[in-house]
Amino acid sequence: MKLRFSLTHKIILLITVPVLMQFGFFFWLTKIVSDLEQAREKESEAVDGLVLVNEVLNDVMSIGAGMFMFQAAKDPTFLMEIESNYARLDTHTEELKRLAARTTDKSSGVKGFAAIISEVSTTLEQAADFRQEEVWDIDSVHISGTIKSLCRRIRVIGERTIEQQARVRALTRVKEQKSRAELETMLRVMTVSNLALAVLLGLIFTMNVGMRFRQLMYDTMTVSFGKPLGAPMEGDDEIARLDQVVHGLAADLAATRKQERAMIDNTAEIICSLDDSFRFEEVNPAVTTRLGYDQDAVRGSLFQSYVHEEDRKSAYDVLSRIKNEAREIQFEARIQGKDGRFRDMELVGNWSKENQHLFLIMRDVTARKEAERLKQEVIAMVSHDLRAPLSSLGITLDLILEGVAGDLNERGNRLVSVGRRSVASLIAIINDLLDIERFESSGFKLDYEDSEPAQMVSDAVSTVLPEAESRKIRVVQECEDVDLVVDKERLKRVLQNLINNAIKFSPDEQEIKVTCKSGGNGTGYDTTPDHAVFRVADHGPGIPEDAREAVFEKFRQVGTGSEGERKGTGLGLAICKTIVEAHGGRIGIDENEGGGSVFWFVVPKKPHTDSELFL
Repeated sequence: MKLRFSLTHKIILLITVPVLMQFGFFFWLTKIVSDLEQAREKESEAVDGLVLVNEVLNDVMSIGAGMFMFQAAKDPTFLMEIESNYARLDTHTEELKRLAARTTDKSSGVKGFAAIISEVSTTLEQAADFRQEEVWDIDSVHISGTIKSLCRRIRVIGERTIEQQARVRALTRVKEQKSRAELETMLRVMTVSNLALAVLLGLIFTMNVGMRFRQLMYDTMTVSFGKPLGAPMEGDDEIARLDQVVHGLAADLAATRKQERAMIDNTAEIICSLDDSFRFEEVNPAVTTRLGYDQDAVRGSLFQSYVHEEDRKSAYDVLSRIKNEAREIQFEARIQGKDGRFRDMELVGNWSKENQHLFLIMRDVTARKEAERLKQEVIAMVSHDLRAPLSSLGITLDLILEGVAGDLNERGNRLVSVGRRSVASLIAIINDLLDIERFESSGFKLDYEDSEPAQMVSDAVSTVLPEAESRKIRVVQECEDVDLVVDKERLKRVLQNLINNAIKFSPDEQEIKVTCKSGGNGTGYDTTPDHAVFRVADHGPGIPEDAREAVFEKFRQVGTGSEGERKGTGLGLAICKTIVEAHGGRIGIDENEGGGSVFWFVVPKKPHTDSELFL
């Protein structure tokens, strides 16, 4: 069965094998050093033995010779010399005994020589006791012969011991030389083995791990280039598993690129990339469906060659800004199609520093531009062809009601009044349409002036008061003395629209409360003393919470089906929101505690900067 090792196991194995080898070499080296130390100790013992044996022999011979010389000459000097030699013999004998005690080699002869020396010392003590008598008296022939015999024996044994110690020393030196040779051999083997092991492990790492890492790096770079990969790496270690992850990632990236390409190819917008000279590098098939050009024909061509002559310079300037500033910029230009017609295009460009390409998205807005043109024509038609005749008709009806054409009976007055209100309603609708269009298309100027909130509220209430009185609805006004610098006429219109809505949606004989206060001090709506808060509270059907944002959109109504809703156009609250936000304020709806709704708006008491004077 084939063994499979993980990368961790391989690294541990690569570390363990050299460590085990070093341990083996260490134990071998320790043994050689131990042998050398033992040989050195034996050699030292042999040298010490040789020295001591020679010293003892010299001491014994000197004592024997001194005794015979003293016997012959009776000179006290020899007696003193004998005493000195005997003291040295005791010292050397003790050292020799200690050496014999620690010597483990039985062939050295030191122990036997030490025993003979002890016997000689005893015999000499029997011959004469110089500690008790001042002279040596050697009368006995037997003792004299014994001393001579011991001296000869000591010399023979000493010479033999010296020869043995010399042999031990020679053997020890041979062993030391052998150990040194073995040490040199071991060092050579260690050096060669370590070099061979290093080369072998390097080859193994290169062949097994290094090549696999290079393959992994190659696969990773191949994925980054978007090229297909080969077969996954064999094995079950971490590198193989990582390579499998790379292959899985490559498959996912390929699927994602395919999906992205499909999205780009099937999108309605033209998506393209330009080089640094603004020539087409790539373009999606939408260029064929939108402009009629073949993709291959567009690649390599200059972008400006498709732009209308009047837009060419501005388009080039915008592209240069996108490239130099490296940010996204949106612009418009007229692009010529294959049929020669120009399409209005909305373009969004972004420069990629990494790819050194400019990416463009072109959206055909020709239909939208045409719709805007038609809308402007309709607005112009409504403004001139409808509002003017209606205004004239309203003036005529006013004159009739005033009796310019003669007196009318009650029925005639009622019919003419109904017609006058209808004409006024149509004129109000036309004015709302024109105002909302003007606000959204070109903005408007705010005419800031000192204003009194109480007077603004009173003027707005006076405008709608006839409608309220006809339904017996009470309009209560509570205004604090607040200094405002606002566009008084436009905020008055906001108040008029909100109060008019409250009247339309409130039941008969109810109360509508209009208030104005300074912000902060618990008034709510996240205000400060620099704000003014206006509130219009009614007791109508109320507005669901999920529909409160929608009522401020154009042509949007809650959908309650009430009479007031049927009378509305869905533009009044949108106009209110536009005017309030132009002042830097906010508008919203809350639920009234007694039922109904509270329409509120918050505006700054004064414009913060001169730029707010214009929208």
